[in-house]
Amino acid sequence: MTATSDAALPSTHRAVVYTAPGAVEVIDRPVPSLGPHDVALRVSHCGVCGSDLHFVLEGWGKPGSVEGHEYSATVIAVGEAVTEWTPGDRVVGGPSPRCGTCEYCLEGRPSLCTGRGAAGVDDFPDGAFAEYVVTSERAIVRIPEGVSMRAAALAEPLAVALHGLTRGGVRAGHRLLVTGGGPIGALTVAAARARGV
Repeated sequence: MTATSDAALPSTHRAVVYTAPGAVEVIDRPVPSLGPHDVALRVSHCGVCGSDLHFVLEGWGKPGSVEGHEYSATVIAVGEAVTEWTPGDRVVGGPSPRCGTCEYCLEGRPSLCTGRGAAGVDDFPDGAFAEYVVTSERAIVRIPEGVSMRAAALAEPLAVALHGLTRGGVRAGHRLLVTGGGPIGALTVAAARARGV
């Protein structure tokens, strides 16, 4: 039994599936069922990361995989053991669920988790280049009020930019050179300006 029954989920949905190096197809595929600690999400927006391009164009992916980890979504169903999320919650996802038990997770540094798999390589849940995602309740973060779903889909690349500034010790009054004007570079410049750099 789930807070919202699996009846709220369609049996199939459309997804962009990696089939071979340089090739993807939009196909109907089954929506995964909910486990006790899973949430089902309706994808709103999903960005294309450089790693997604490598998976497809350079053959990093496993045929049959669905990429996409820079996304915003709405919770539509939750597993029976989920207590932190309810249908209607607006959330963002990331690269993969953290394990919650490794040294880094226990230190509160889940971005360094050594127990997570790699998308398209390991036994990994489908990503958000699809209508729906079923993932661990630990793999999502709440979107604050006032933040649009479109802007929220940039949360993961913004986190990368902020992490770089933090690791570099960049503070107000510093000078900064950003090489590359892609999404991470542009978000690094925006975050640096917001910090007074």
